[in-house]
Amino acid sequence: VREVIQYLAPKDGIILDATLGGGGHSEAILSVLENGFLVGIDLDPAAISYSQSRLVGYKNFRLFNCNFMEMDKVLEKVLILPECQNLRLMGVLFDLGVSLYQIRTPERGFSYQLNGPLDMSFNPFSQIKAIDVLRRSSLPKLEEILREFGEERYYRRIAKAIWLKRQRLSNTKELVNLIESCLLAKPRFIKQKAVQRTFQALRIATNNELDNLFKGLLTALELLSLGGRIVVLAYHSLEDRIVKNTFRLFARQGKLEILTKKPLRPTEKERHKNPYATSARLRAAIKIG
Repeated sequence: VREVIQYLAPKDGIILDATLGGGGHSEAILSVLENGFLVGIDLDPAAISYSQSRLVGYKNFRLFNCNFMEMDKVLEKVLILPECQNLRLMGVLFDLGVSLYQIRTPERGFSYQLNGPLDMSFNPFSQIKAIDVLRRSSLPKLEEILREFGEERYYRRIAKAIWLKRQRLSNTKELVNLIESCLLAKPRFIKQKAVQRTFQALRIATNNELDNLFKGLLTALELLSLGGRIVVLAYHSLEDRIVKNTFRLFARQGKLEILTKKPLRPTEKERHKNPYATSARLRAAIKIG
């Protein structure tokens, strides 16, 4: 959180938390936002409800239950508020990935350690669940999902096993057992990695995460005012590559100054305090043109 505040440098203007989650970053932003207004966005109604209660001590904020790709429409609504009519968008934060609440709630299906339905949708009211991706995809499509979104070495073997039993799979425990059964002769850590990567791949496919991220970054950089800052926390190489390449593209066009030549990684102390942040990569930039 400290590094996010350092690079986002929120003092005035509108600050957009595009991935509200549990509201931790938004609370930190509001604590230092002197003459500004915070806007929080999240697809998950539970995140909106929890954060609304968490931020009850502040008045200068508004939360929206929608996809961050709709931030342009959200900003239009915010700019007509009396307290925001003279403000500009001066900061955007993306904290990508799954929230701790989502991981720890078995019914959401994100965790491979807790048994639950094969859901994995950030929006619990979405018509597309992980189970739909599994059952509707062809074998070549499943292979592509595991290869491209999971970077899984044994993608062919795992995809074939899933495809053959796709109509009988119904929960996360069954999926974990099926993946591990494909790799019986492999060491435990290989099996665990395969499970992690398969769950990641299915989650990305279910939520169309990478396309949404690219479009969201483009929209944010277009809406951001001169001198405004963008900070992105990514948790795997696929996300980080999109952020890095998008920042570099805008920098070559003279529109962006990159503040982090290399991504910032958590310190050992931070990793010990929050193991889920171990893979975090922070990149930041300022709009100059």
